[in-house]
Amino acid sequence: MELALSLAVQIGGMLIMAAVGFVLVKAGVCRSEDSKLLSQVVLYASTPCAVINSFMIDLTPQRLSGFGLSILGAAAAHAVFYLASVFSTKCLKFNEAESMSCMYANAGNLILPLVLLTLGQDMVFYCSGFLMVQTVLIWTHCRMVISGEKKADIRKILLNVNILSIGVGLILFLTGLRPPAPLQSALDGMGRTIAPLSMLIIGMLTAGMDLKKVFRIRRVYLVAFFRLIVLPLLVTVLFKVTGMAGLVQGGKEILMITMLAASAPSASTVTMFSQIYGRQQYEASAINIVTVLLCILTMPFINLVYTAFM
Repeated sequence: MELALSLAVQIGGMLIMAAVGFVLVKAGVCRSEDSKLLSQVVLYASTPCAVINSFMIDLTPQRLSGFGLSILGAAAAHAVFYLASVFSTKCLKFNEAESMSCMYANAGNLILPLVLLTLGQDMVFYCSGFLMVQTVLIWTHCRMVISGEKKADIRKILLNVNILSIGVGLILFLTGLRPPAPLQSALDGMGRTIAPLSMLIIGMLTAGMDLKKVFRIRRVYLVAFFRLIVLPLLVTVLFKVTGMAGLVQGGKEILMITMLAASAPSASTVTMFSQIYGRQQYEASAINIVTVLLCILTMPFINLVYTAFM
């Protein structure tokens, strides 16, 4: 119950950050369109720095096995997400933005700061397993679906700054090497901007939309139901049935992070891709807004279910 309340408080704080972006646009300080520049800053600067920073901890056998479990849990969760996206596309006629918003969660922008504030710095490292799996899929599968490209450019994928950041982070973790103090301070500072900037983007996008129209779109609630309720419950059942938590010491707590990521709102990266490629921006933004607003209720609920069930 304490963690559920803490989650609600932190999510509430993030919604206030989004409100700041909303007010800035409504007050004429900036325009809703300016959020596109911030989207690129988050994608290509804040997120890579946050990922690299999360790997800068000492290597121990327990952490290494726990990291392996976090990757296994993330892979299993994304298998569930993918099957759900296929079902939603074929049976519910979800378009590209709806399907990708259903499949991909706001793991980096929301879960990294949430885990830091609720579970502590030591547990942030285990977010990297989920981020590692999702980053690869977002910059391959998700980008291809949103952009309409038929084939993935392997060179572009491998040289993508977010994929490179995972490689750099793994080298730092496995070798124990650390960057010079000024660079480490810069990585830490830039990484911490991921939450406020992401929420500002959502607020700025919201200010440029007709909210009455957004909340009247019934399909948005269908996507939100899948993203916030159905998928995290399916992931929880999968973890319970497979007994995955018993593979390593502290497995239940490590998989709790995966579950929190699985119950997060739709990935803001989907909205950012929609902006960059000019495809279904309205639908992606509407889903993002509604899921962010609803997650203040659903994430603590899913956490309570996980705690009781596992």
